[in-house]
Amino acid sequence: MEVFLNKLYYSFFLFAVKLHFLFNKVCPFFLLFRIPYFKKKFKRKKYNPIEEFNRMWNNKETGFNLRIADFYLMAVIFLPLLSVTLLLFKIALESDIAATLDYKIFIAVGALSFFICYHYIYKGDKYLLYFKKYEKWDSKKSTKWMIISFLLVALSIIIFFQSMLF
Repeated sequence: MEVFLNKLYYSFFLFAVKLHFLFNKVCPFFLLFRIPYFKKKFKRKKYNPIEEFNRMWNNKETGFNLRIADFYLMAVIFLPLLSVTLLLFKIALESDIAATLDYKIFIAVGALSFFICYHYIYKGDKYLLYFKKYEKWDSKKSTKWMIISFLLVALSIIIFFQSMLF
């Protein structure tokens, strides 16, 4: 399970990095830095704001893309757990879904999903070891895992909404 979750986590991180670089291409703010005046100015100061911005987003220890990957992974774990919990409460209590929606359930399932992530990914920065290992993936394998991760996100959302209908 640890290997699978870390592969998902890495693929979510790759997806966030790719979205970040796509945003860099269409961001009007970065077009300013292509103007020769600004290029010369920052070259004299030996400062590249685009590199600093990318470093802030793509840092593997504290970057914003890592937080986006955290959100995706927590959602992939949280939504199916919440769905199963709500279904069990609905079956056990034989009531409608609105009666089983309590904030305590959300907190308990959220804590459980955070504990799973902490134990298998964050504890001792295990994900950094896996990231080093997975950086050697070829583009075919990374694309495969990105598709798997996207399908898991979609499946988690579908399961959640189906549990509401049941």
